[in-house]
Amino acid sequence: MVRRKFIFLLALMLFASIFTSRAWASPEPDPQDMLHVEGNSLYNAKGQPVRLTGVNCASLEWDPNGDHIPESIVVAFDEWEASLIRLPVTQDFWFGHHSSQTDGGMAYRERIQRVVDEAVKRNKYILIDLHWSNAGTTWGQYTGQHHMPDDNSLVFWESVAEVYKNHPNVLFGLYNEPHDVDWATWRDGGTVTETVTVIENNKEVRKKVTYHTPGMQALVDAIRAKGANNILVVGGLDWGFDLWGVANGYELKDTPEGNGIMYDTHPYPWKNKDWASLIDAAGEKYPILVGEFGCNPKEDNPEEPDDSQFPNYYERIFQWMEEHQYHYTAWDFHPSAGPSLIKNWTYEPTAHHGSFVKEYMKKTARPAVELFVDKNYEGKSIGLAPGEYSSEDLRELGIEPKTVSSIRMQKNFTYT
Repeated sequence: MVRRKFIFLLALMLFASIFTSRAWASPEPDPQDMLHVEGNSLYNAKGQPVRLTGVNCASLEWDPNGDHIPESIVVAFDEWEASLIRLPVTQDFWFGHHSSQTDGGMAYRERIQRVVDEAVKRNKYILIDLHWSNAGTTWGQYTGQHHMPDDNSLVFWESVAEVYKNHPNVLFGLYNEPHDVDWATWRDGGTVTETVTVIENNKEVRKKVTYHTPGMQALVDAIRAKGANNILVVGGLDWGFDLWGVANGYELKDTPEGNGIMYDTHPYPWKNKDWASLIDAAGEKYPILVGEFGCNPKEDNPEEPDDSQFPNYYERIFQWMEEHQYHYTAWDFHPSAGPSLIKNWTYEPTAHHGSFVKEYMKKTARPAVELFVDKNYEGKSIGLAPGEYSSEDLRELGIEPKTVSSIRMQKNFTYT
């Protein structure tokens, strides 16, 4: 009787293990549908150019439960017309190393899977961004934003690669905002020493921590060794802003099977203004994601952006991204992670940041065409002045875009 009960319990545990692993594993993807890099552009499986535009949805880096993550993803996709969500995560939480986690990280991984599922429903994309690490120390210790990924980050990416290998809707962001190392260490790894803040005897204490970073190339190699050919997104130095080294001999090497590498930059208004040499030189060779950007509000007028360090910041950054057709994810779709795109959990855009980004995102989500530059269009008793119009604009005017035969094409948008 005891033996039978033991065998039954063993079988039950085995079944539970299989079920729970499948519960958070990705649906079997079709690698034929994956995005890939050609030159400095992205293309889908049909060979059509793809531009990814969207927002960051933070909170899973500081809280294993996240803040309104499922709702935020849906609003960003459906109401703000994002095509890409950059999702910051933490390697400790993936494996369940937080005081509130008792399940080895299973619920955390399931939350990420639900986000991916929402993207799959809409044929959109999720960038899993390793935002916080632990300085290569004991799991769950010193969880936060560090100079570089550590050896535990390798373990994280090997696990993530197994789950989402060749998933057509998932990109991998190797590490958020590397800083305070040289380009050789960034690429090839080495020893990193930094100062961390810890609580000891109810007091904040500053202490030095030294750890080994494998470097970005080792992360690329580890992911590819798992058979995961997803597009990889890699931030430069100076807190993810500076891509000078990418254009000057420190670029990363992909495998022949890999679908390519794109580079991430965060050009906040307080950063260096020499975008041409620090970003655009890399953009001539590789796809660029403007992974974070935005202005904080003015102290004396929270309704306006504080562009004192970069006058007309929004006008200039939008024009720059359009000129180079850079991909982007604005920071951040959370009312407490500034620069905040939203005021509250009803998702009202902030006047100093969100209103600008939402309008810009809708325009880039609906490429416009220029109709009859030299004369007005007269048809079906509708007058249409020269200018740019999206397909939605035309439908509101009672014109089905496919019936318009004389157009001047812009931004790779065509009608038949």
